[in-house]
Amino acid sequence: MMKRSFMQEKVCHLMAGFFCLLSLNGRPWLNAKVAEVSRLCAKPWIRLLLRRDASATLFPALALSLLTISFITGCKQGSKSTPPAPLAEVQISEGFLKVERLIPHDKTSYTQGLELFNGVLIESTGQYGQSSIRKIDPATGKVLSSVNLEDRFFGEGCTVFNDTIYQLTWKEQTCLTWAADDLTPGKTFTYTGEGWGLTHTDTALIRSDGTATITWHDPRDFSVIKTVPVTYNGNPQAYLNELEWVDGKIYANVYQTDKVVRIRPSDGQIDQLIDCSKLLAHAQQQSPQAEVLNGLAYVQEKNRWFIGGKNWPTLYYGELIEK
Repeated sequence: MMKRSFMQEKVCHLMAGFFCLLSLNGRPWLNAKVAEVSRLCAKPWIRLLLRRDASATLFPALALSLLTISFITGCKQGSKSTPPAPLAEVQISEGFLKVERLIPHDKTSYTQGLELFNGVLIESTGQYGQSSIRKIDPATGKVLSSVNLEDRFFGEGCTVFNDTIYQLTWKEQTCLTWAADDLTPGKTFTYTGEGWGLTHTDTALIRSDGTATITWHDPRDFSVIKTVPVTYNGNPQAYLNELEWVDGKIYANVYQTDKVVRIRPSDGQIDQLIDCSKLLAHAQQQSPQAEVLNGLAYVQEKNRWFIGGKNWPTLYYGELIEK
């Protein structure tokens, strides 16, 4: 587990304080973002910003960049700032998972993608040298079969389309494919940008890449069909990670948070927030290695969900309840 140095700790708290001061600049449209960043910067999980590169030099550079941007923004007192024009107002509902069953899960599995197919959970795991594609018994959590990826690949989201597993990789801009029945490797595709989450409709694959844009791909050649910007209350919502397509809408967990959001694909607006904070807290009580929320699998016949996370010792099964 990576620990912050004394200097990194000071920079982190300086960032939090600086953003708090910025919130006093009289620009109401910034207040929500400022409050969010201030809250997050003060929490220990800021170290996870380094989880992909694990480079100790990245943190100071990131902190310096954010401080510079904040200073420039805060100093423009004489200029007129106009908030982004919001789209049509959306009524945002809230929900939570009513847990009905706990399923054991391999806590060494850095879960990146999860999907139920023909009664079996398909899981994609990450980390260089540890990534895999595997099939899991949803009743017991037992790994039924698994294939390791080449060390040069960092596994990301996965989905099953027409009996083929599509598995993204993070920086390698490569989509791997596997036969869903026996995990025989198939053809590969390339794409632009990073690979984060993946799901599908009846005709297309849908990919997130860490930005506030989701991309539709043709499953035959992975060519781009269209892109849709995602917004929350009129503001871009980035860090969309694991995806799941359910009843014509996209569910996505937001990386580094304990929230799942529901997205309208027609205009990209978020219309529901699902609180998974209790699941995260329970997983971390069970294992100190448990990291962030990641892993959504919908059970259509029963209208139930499996929800998991990176290195979680448990998968949570239950019903999504709207408050």
